[in-house]
Amino acid sequence: PTTTSAPTTTITTHAPTTTSAPTTTTASTTAPPRGFPHGEPAIQPFFFGRSINQQAIPHSWPWQAEMMLYGEHPYCSATLVDPEWVLTAAHCVQEIEKPESWMVRLGEFDRAMDEGTEYLYGVTDIVIHPDYESAFPNSYDMALVRLVDPVAFTDHISAVCLPTPDTSINPDDQCVATGWGDLEACTGSKADLIFVIDSSGSVGPDNFQTTLHFVSSIINELTIGSKYTRVGALTFHSSVTIQFQLDEIFSKKDLIETVTNIHYDTGSTATKEGLETLFDMFQPQHGDRPDVANIAIVITDGAAKTGDPIPAATDIKKHGVTMFAVGIKTAELNTKQVEGIASEPSDKYAYFVDDFEKLSTIKLVIAEASCDHVKDSNHPLLKQVRVPILQGNMCNDTDYYDGVITESMFCAGYEEKQDKSCQVDSGGPLVCKDTLNEKWTITGVSSWGFGCQLPKRPGVYTNVTELTPWISQVMSRNRTYIAPVTSTTVAPTTTISPFEESMLTPRCGVRLTAAPAPFGIMPHIVGGKPAIANSWPWQVEMLLFGGFYCAGSLISNQWVVTAAHCVHTYQDPRPWQVRLGEHHRERDDGTEVTIGVAEIIIHHNYISGYPWDYDVAVVKLTSPIRFSTGINSVCLPGRDDVFEPGTKCMVTGWGDTLGTGDPDTLNEIEVPLYDNAVCNDDDHYDGPITDRMLCAGYEEGGLDACSGDSGGPLVCQTGNSWTLVGITSWGFGCAVPKRPGIYTRVTEVVYWIEEMAV
Repeated sequence: PTTTSAPTTTITTHAPTTTSAPTTTTASTTAPPRGFPHGEPAIQPFFFGRSINQQAIPHSWPWQAEMMLYGEHPYCSATLVDPEWVLTAAHCVQEIEKPESWMVRLGEFDRAMDEGTEYLYGVTDIVIHPDYESAFPNSYDMALVRLVDPVAFTDHISAVCLPTPDTSINPDDQCVATGWGDLEACTGSKADLIFVIDSSGSVGPDNFQTTLHFVSSIINELTIGSKYTRVGALTFHSSVTIQFQLDEIFSKKDLIETVTNIHYDTGSTATKEGLETLFDMFQPQHGDRPDVANIAIVITDGAAKTGDPIPAATDIKKHGVTMFAVGIKTAELNTKQVEGIASEPSDKYAYFVDDFEKLSTIKLVIAEASCDHVKDSNHPLLKQVRVPILQGNMCNDTDYYDGVITESMFCAGYEEKQDKSCQVDSGGPLVCKDTLNEKWTITGVSSWGFGCQLPKRPGVYTNVTELTPWISQVMSRNRTYIAPVTSTTVAPTTTISPFEESMLTPRCGVRLTAAPAPFGIMPHIVGGKPAIANSWPWQVEMLLFGGFYCAGSLISNQWVVTAAHCVHTYQDPRPWQVRLGEHHRERDDGTEVTIGVAEIIIHHNYISGYPWDYDVAVVKLTSPIRFSTGINSVCLPGRDDVFEPGTKCMVTGWGDTLGTGDPDTLNEIEVPLYDNAVCNDDDHYDGPITDRMLCAGYEEGGLDACSGDSGGPLVCQTGNSWTLVGITSWGFGCAVPKRPGIYTRVTEVVYWIEEMAV
């Protein structure tokens, strides 16, 4: 948001166990709270004895943060340096810079349990240092991440001090690195991984190279070596080619170079033969290691042409191989085959993308999911490591890093082998305690290193002191809170406005922005018109892997209703997010909130396929949302409510306009409800419309919901509020005469919605 008047939301992943609502703040008046000064933990850190590496005192490092990919995957560490900003490493976010793909978790100590102190914040901006990797790999490895809302400090969440440009570290200063130790994929773990790559004619040379880049990017996430993760690869077309066996290449650099240079051989799609060859590649003659996980990743864009591949895949899985399958959605792709190749459950092991360029969006998810099978240990508790700063130019000596440490870096660690912060803590803080003012200051951001716990290979950190001017410059832009309260300033007394009070006890179906023109004078989505910004505050976007996939409707502060067919293929909540307060999908209006998904529940009677009966699902958000002018819930109808044929209602969405409007702007259309008997006539749909369905549209066509509107609302006005009457489901074409849109009839499933969304 670029203005101070935009409404804000403090998102709590796990609400504190009290009867009061979670603490919220208003962006235009929030200042760092008195009682929580920067760099002074409310719970003091402590080291037991002389051990340098040990479990931290719970919540004694209150600025420690986690970068959560798609709201669910802990990927890197970060540091809260301001109520609105966290600091992390550029290499953590460079490949996925879309803010909506990330969330930030604060108040975490034990990642294995709900402590009631955790808060999850959306991300509104990611700023990577402009000189990142300009001078040398990993130079200027720093990024600032702006939160959707300012943080309300607590005993468990507060900011660290930033150094001044002239801050220097003394040898006697106490410096500590913190982290969980297992945030990035597969470090130090063991697995045998084989890629099975489709090189058939439908792929084409350019897409094949994109696939190879995807494979290389996953390899880059692994610890490669004969004692760690080994990699093999085969390609299949009309025949099968083993590119390299598991016991051939043990260098990451050589692996990536070999993969990049794999030759494209066009032909048919011999998926079955490829899987039969895969089984042979896991045999003992290729260096079988019974103590490691066997994993395969199959990548294809079409249906098998030489026989059913599922029996071969089943045989492989019976022998303990975990099968991931990635399908690119072409006209030839057989999704059932892809799901049959994958291990169970298919929503965890089968992935689908719209085109080859979208493969990069699931790289981190695939890497982390495969690593769930091979991690040697789990460190759910935050750890702390005492590390000395290497003085002078020692780290550039020939027996250390031999001249590659630039002014934007420094080294911290021990000359002899010791426990130290490893690359799994990327983006996390190294903080030092100022001996004069007793405050903790962030000195470094964990960046890189050669191995872990190796002699003369200390950890390399981005030098925060060197980059403080850049940090200050970025954070000073569009700051949305008043200057910090000093010890001589009394915090201002605020009064809750009537509007703010209404947001604490909201009424469903109320539109708090300007309403549209009355029915009857609108121009008659396809054939619709742009809606007034935020005039349909329950409209949401369902984002899959960060991209728009379907629509939905907010029915409470933590539940969304959508179509079952939208979420049936991907029932794992982790790749999903929900965006609220959206109007124009390509512009930041300052009202948008993006939040993760905790649970997806599909109606138990849903029929996947024509005619899509019981096409309804409810989606639980990872935390309650705070209502605003642009975000409010729609009313649900009563079970006995009747909406007569001919009633004029509204449909909204960002779907295909067939050239009649801008699909990036929310569009609205007015449509009359149909009689189901008419909709089932021979010249209409000829019989498939059930009692769980509702038809709406015009006999002559021209106005309709269309592709991309699925899951979105059809609402009817009842008094001064709006009620969700239909959920956009299916239809034959868009805006075709005598083919009205088909919606799930909410009155027929509202009992189920109310039972599930509690």
